[in-house]
Amino acid sequence: MNFNHVALPNPGVTIGQLPEDLYELVMNEINQISLTFDSHLSYNSGLVGNIEKQYELNKSISVLQPYLNAMCKSYTSHWNFYQKQEDFNLTHLWVNFQKKNEFNPVHHHSSTFSFVCWLKIPYKIEEELNASHVKDTKAKAASTFQFIYPNILGQITLETLYINADWCGRIILFPAHLSHCVYPFTTSDDYRISISGNLV
Repeated sequence: MNFNHVALPNPGVTIGQLPEDLYELVMNEINQISLTFDSHLSYNSGLVGNIEKQYELNKSISVLQPYLNAMCKSYTSHWNFYQKQEDFNLTHLWVNFQKKNEFNPVHHHSSTFSFVCWLKIPYKIEEELNASHVKDTKAKAASTFQFIYPNILGQITLETLYINADWCGRIILFPAHLSHCVYPFTTSDDYRISISGNLV
C-alpha cells in the first residue's frame, strides 16, 4: 500500500553562527560590564529571569543590527509565515550572566522576533545530564533551553536544546510569542553568558 504524508504548515526556528568579528565586538562590551558590575544599572525589572546579573547592551545594538536584519529576512523567506518587510529593527538587547542554580521560567516576548545567542558555556552537557539528581529521571532537562508549544491536537510539545561548549556563538531566531525557558545548571561555578533581544 502507498501512503502520502503531508506536514501541516508551522513556523520553525532559524539557526546561525555569529561571525567571529561580531562575537569579539559584543564580548568587548560584555567584558567591560563584568569588570564593574556595581556601576551598571540592572535590567532585572524588565526581564523574567531569576538571574541576579542581567544588563542592557547599548553599544552592541548597531553591531548586531545588520546580521539580525538579514536573519529575520531569511526567516520570513524560508518559513513564509510572517509578513516580509524591508528592515527589522533590533529594539532591545541584553546580556545574562547566569550562575549555578539560576534559571529563566517559561515566558514569551512581545515583539515580532526574538533571539538568543550563547557566548560562554562553562560546563559539559554530559556532566549536567549525569548529575546525581538528573541521571535517573525520564526528563533530563538540566542546563537546557526549551521551546514549549501546542501541537495540532492541542497537546503541549517540548523542543529541547542541549547547550554545550560547542554552542559558543550559535544564535537562534524565533517568533517572539513562542514560549521558552532556560533550566539551571549545577556543575560549574562560572557564568554562562548569553545575549538576547527583540526585533520588530
